[in-house]
Amino acid sequence: MKWMIPKAIARQAWLCAAVAGVVVPAMGYAQAQDFSYTTNSGKTITITKYKGTSDNVTIPSSINGLKVTGIERNRFIDARVASYQNPLSLSGCTAVSLPSGVTNIGDFAFYACERLTSVTIPDSVIRIGRSAFFDCQRLTSITIPPSVTSIEEQAFEFCRRLISIAIPSSVTNIGDCAFSHCEGLTSVTIPLGGTQIGEYAFRGCLSLTSVTIPSDVTTIPRHAFASSGLTNITIPSSVSNIGGAAFWCCTKLTSVTISSNVTSIGNLAFKGCSSLTCVTIPSSVTNIGAEAFCGCKQLKSLTIPNSVTRIGKSAFEGCSLTDVTIPASVTCIDDRAFYDDHQILTHAYFMGNAPKIGSTVFYNTTIYYLPSTAGWDKCCDKTFAGRPMVIWKPQTNTTAKSK
Repeated sequence: MKWMIPKAIARQAWLCAAVAGVVVPAMGYAQAQDFSYTTNSGKTITITKYKGTSDNVTIPSSINGLKVTGIERNRFIDARVASYQNPLSLSGCTAVSLPSGVTNIGDFAFYACERLTSVTIPDSVIRIGRSAFFDCQRLTSITIPPSVTSIEEQAFEFCRRLISIAIPSSVTNIGDCAFSHCEGLTSVTIPLGGTQIGEYAFRGCLSLTSVTIPSDVTTIPRHAFASSGLTNITIPSSVSNIGGAAFWCCTKLTSVTISSNVTSIGNLAFKGCSSLTCVTIPSSVTNIGAEAFCGCKQLKSLTIPNSVTRIGKSAFEGCSLTDVTIPASVTCIDDRAFYDDHQILTHAYFMGNAPKIGSTVFYNTTIYYLPSTAGWDKCCDKTFAGRPMVIWKPQTNTTAKSK
């Protein structure tokens, strides 16, 4: 005669045994028969589907004497759910332990496992695939072992409760959107070793207040930290290019230090950084992209170095500059570059020849130019870009900025 133990009693017995230091198998513990798999040419196993209903899953290290080395896509979506098309209906497992020997966590492996809170990744794993943990909204922490070299695109996107992540020095690739919209992530250190940061990698990380960019990163890609919670940022000397919208709408960002090797500040790079009060543009920069600092409402002073040749469309539109000095190196200023409908910018001082100018560059600004420079005499009605011009003689003109 078989005795049936009620679930409530079994659970209580398990808890008592745990307190006493006794290991008791969990109810519904996954067995080898709970998995579908394929046998690889190298006589290893790749798990292709989980067929069980357990909440706590330990993947076997071997099946039929063959080592498990891979986990493939969409395999840990709850077996009780009929359709993959509606990810919000997925419940899935709460804890997963991968065995030593697994080298690849495949694309979409734990996609939208919205109950998943714990994952144990062994130090044999080399790759974390595309969208592997996408939308695992209850996952709060994960340890990436030092064997991992690549975190693919969207690997942890929308893991909104992920608070901390340690990226080991073995990682050389952080894919596009890898940690995008991890809204609980507070800090991250990107390791040395030639790590490539993908586009949108940390976009929307609202709680991310600080990030350390290593000294061997060469480019800050598009939207890399857009809409994040960064309060300050230092661009290391290895970086030559700040990509488009790299720090777009970082509304808590107050100061930016740009290294002396940066040559280009991309379009929208710091647009909407409404708390930005201090930025130092180094003398290596030749191009300031369209809308690069547009809407930086607290930016009241700025030095444009004598290396910049072009100031893009709306580059400083909506800032709170009271005056600006345009160096002699500038040959082109695009439309609305300094447009200010609050009429704060009242003086613009030109150190060189009259540059090619777009429309509505200034709003309520008087233009000052040096008498020894060329091109100003071609301006009609003593106006430039629709604004009045005054010959600037710093030694005698007391109304203009003294030099």
